[in-house]
Amino acid sequence: MAKNLRQLIGARQFRQLSGAVIAAVCAAMISVHIARAQTLVDPTLPPDMPAMTPGVPVARSLMANVQTIKISPNGPVALVNGRLVRVGDSIGEARVERITETEVVLHAAGSAPEIFKLHPRVDKRPLAAPATRPIGNAPPEMLSAGK
Repeated sequence: MAKNLRQLIGARQFRQLSGAVIAAVCAAMISVHIARAQTLVDPTLPPDMPAMTPGVPVARSLMANVQTIKISPNGPVALVNGRLVRVGDSIGEARVERITETEVVLHAAGSAPEIFKLHPRVDKRPLAAPATRPIGNAPPEMLSAGK
C-alpha cells in the first residue's frame, strides 16, 4: 500500500516542504508579472509614436510627434514625444526653433528646419466672411413678407 507524502516524511517536514513550494510558486508568479510589466507601453502615447534615437538628428529619425501645444504668457510650450519642450530646447540633435499654435519647428545642424504639425492632416484656413443678415433672428424672407 502506498503511503501519502505526509506519512512518509513526517508532519513537520511536510509543513516546511509545503511552505517552500508555496514560496517558490509565488516567486515564479511575481517574476512572470514583472517580466510582463516591463513590456508594457504607456497607454497615453499615440500608437504611432516613434522612438527618438539619441545622437541621430530628427531628420534621420522616424518623426517628432507633437502631442500638444500650449501658448501662455510665459511663452509657448509643446509636448513632443512625451517630453515638454520650449524654444531653444533640444530633441535628439535638433533644436526647437519655433512653437506656434499649430506646429513645432525643429532644426538640426547641417539640415533644413523641419516643421512638425500638431494635426498633420488638418490644414488651417481662414473662414469665409459670413453672409450679412438683418438684425434679429428672422431670415430676410420673413421680414420682407410683412411689407
